[in-house]
Amino acid sequence: VYNAIQFTLTIYSGLVIDDLNRFSFRVADADGTFNDFVTDFDSLNSQQNYFFNQTKILTISSDATGLITAENPDPEMQNQTIHSIVFSVPHTTRKMQLVTDAGQAELNANNFTIQEIGIAATAVIVPEPSTYALIFGLIAVGLASRQRAFKNKH
Repeated sequence: VYNAIQFTLTIYSGLVIDDLNRFSFRVADADGTFNDFVTDFDSLNSQQNYFFNQTKILTISSDATGLITAENPDPEMQNQTIHSIVFSVPHTTRKMQLVTDAGQAELNANNFTIQEIGIAATAVIVPEPSTYALIFGLIAVGLASRQRAFKNKH
C-alpha cells in the first residue's frame, strides 16, 4: 500500500532562446480537477551547462504560493539550463500541469523553450498499522527471549 508518489522532474531548456525562469505545478486527481499549486518541494536545483563541460549552479527557490523562480542564466553563453524539481503528491494523482507565471513574459518577452522534460516517479510505501503491530510484536518477543536467556545464564 502506498499513499504518495514522489516525482522528479528534470526540465531541459535554454540554448540560444532564453530559459524558463518562473513556473508552477498543479496536479489533478482521477476526476480531472486541478488542485492548488504544489507548494512543498523535496528539492529544487538549477544549473547552466556551458560547452567544454563547465557548469554554473543557479539559485532557485519557491514561494508560499508554489511559484518557482530560477536565476536568469548568463545570456552571453549558448548554454543548456537544467532544472531538477522533486516533490510528492497523493497516490490518486492522475495529471500534472506546468504553469508559466505571467511575469515570465516580462522577463524574456515570451521567448523560452523547453527542449525536454524527464519524469521519474517513485511510490512512497507506507506500511499498514497491522504491519507495525507485527514488527513491534516480534521485537517484544525477541527482547523477552533474550532477557530470559540472560537470566538463565546468571
